Amino acid sequence: MSQNTPIKKRFIAGARCSACQAQDKVMIFITPDDEWIECVDCGHIERRPTTVVSKGSFDAMPAATETEQVEVVQIRSMR
Repeated sequence: MSQNTPIKKRFIAGARCSACQAQDKVMIFITPDDEWIECVDCGHIERRPTTVVSKGSFDAMPAATETEQVEVVQIRSMR
């Protein structure tokens, strides 16, 4: 990715900002080095979590720190 290439940003439907709790205001963008999430309401930016958690495996996970906590939401099919 060159310096002149615009960064593609996409909103994450239903996501809440971990700082201000605003819903549907969180977008993801990818840089050459990492993936980031940003709240367009309060400006909070953090690295996107890269660990995938399978259903039922929460008990085996270590406790998250305050900056690592994310909200898990269930997505319904609109069909």
